[in-house]
Order: sequence, then structure tokens, then C-alpha cells
Amino acid sequence: MKKILFSTLALVVLLMVSCKPDPIIEEDKTANIEVNFVAEYQDSPLVVFGEDYSYPELGNAFNVKKFQFLITDLVLLKDGTGDATELAEVELIEFTDKTTEDLAVKGTARSYESIPVGEYSGIRFGFGVNNELNRAETQENYTAGEPLTKDFWAGWNSYIFSKIEGDFDMNGDGLYDDASDFSYSLHTGTNEGYNVITINAPITVAVDSDNVTKIVVDLGKMLGNDSEVYDIVDIDNRTTHSLDNVGEVLQLLDYAKSAFSIR
Repeated sequence: MKKILFSTLALVVLLMVSCKPDPIIEEDKTANIEVNFVAEYQDSPLVVFGEDYSYPELGNAFNVKKFQFLITDLVLLKDGTGDATELAEVELIEFTDKTTEDLAVKGTARSYESIPVGEYSGIRFGFGVNNELNRAETQENYTAGEPLTKDFWAGWNSYIFSKIEGDFDMNGDGLYDDASDFSYSLHTGTNEGYNVITINAPITVAVDSDNVTKIVVDLGKMLGNDSEVYDIVDIDNRTTHSLDNVGEVLQLLDYAKSAFSIR
């Protein structure tokens, strides 16, 4: 009798879960939303030109003077349908002006109008420029000031997907003026390194609501993962501007796949 009762309860629970309706998207009602990108380093706001940080594992001080990246095909995901609501074809996300903690916390926001209200299951975007757009001819299709009118890397036949630049304190005195100290410039690109990033998290778009989605990018995770850290001390790895650096570029782009989260 107990076995029968248990089986019946399990069946009821299974039916309740399987029959749970998909979140409703009301296409006839729309609202504006904001996607706010906030850069952090080890859970602290990333301040450019103003703070020293401890490099992963090594512990040496380093600073950041430029941090930016391109994303393409930014969409909201509709749970259970496989469909998506497009937000933007391409965006350049820059943090170089985040020179105080207040500015860093404020982040870099992008606004989108007339988005169908309802419950979404997450957000998706490509880190870099998708293969269709990642060619020199693309620059001719945009007007001055738009993201894809600059930073096409002819030597790589690719746009520059991301830039991380700054100084590294090799001798540990915090001054960046010793002969052993150096500047680094980590740029990425290439079709091979283009990755699609999906962040699964409930996102509500409602009428008469601020509808702000905060996406945090952790610079520390852009420089390594749980098993390894980018070897910035190696003199050949301090800049990634040569065809000889393809391996390092792909390594950095692989790290980026795990650097984003919704808070």
C-alpha cells in the first residue's frame, strides 16, 4: 500500500512539473529595458587609472588603463520556446572612463525600447563580432561613430574583440617605474575565437517598471580560470598583436566565456 501511495505521489509531482506552463510573453504590450554592464575584479568595482589590483596567483600589483569589448546578437531568451527577442545587433562596451568607484559601480548601460513584456529565461550574446560581420567590408555599412567603423585588425582579418591594457609591477614596489616593470596590451579577435555566451537567469520585463538587468563581467576571470592563469610575465605574452600570439588570444577568449553573470 505504501509503495502504491509513493508511486502515486511521484506521478502527481511529475505531472505538475511537466505541465508547468511556459512564461507568458505579451507581444501586444511593450516596455523599455536597460542592460547595465558592470566590471569588477575579485568582487570589487573595477576602477580604471586609479587602483592597483593583485594579479591572480602571482600577487603582483597591476593596474588597468583600458578595458572594452564588442558583443553581437544581444537577445533575451524566451523560456521553453527556443525563440529570442532581439535587443541589439552590435554594442561596444567600454569601461575606460570608470575612473572612480562611483563611476565603476554605475557601470555602462544600454537602453532598448518596445520590448514585449513578460518573463524571460535569460540573455545571450556573442563575445566579439560574429562570423558574418567579421570582415573588412562591414565597415562600409556603418556610419562614423558606430562600433564597427573602427578597430578592424587587417593582419588578423578580424575586428579586435576586446582590449585589456595597463601596467604590471614586476619588482613589487608599486611604482611601475623599475626597468623590470612593463606595460601589457592584451587584444583578442579571429573567427575561431568567437564564442556565444548564454546567461540563464529570470528576467522580467514589465510595464511601469525600471526593467534593469545588471550583467557583471569579472576581469579576474578574463585572465584565468580555476585551473590556470594567463602567463603575463612571459615577455612574449605581454602583447597579443602578432600572428604568433594566436594561442594566447584563443586562451583569453576561452576565459571570457565564464566571466559574465547576472546579479
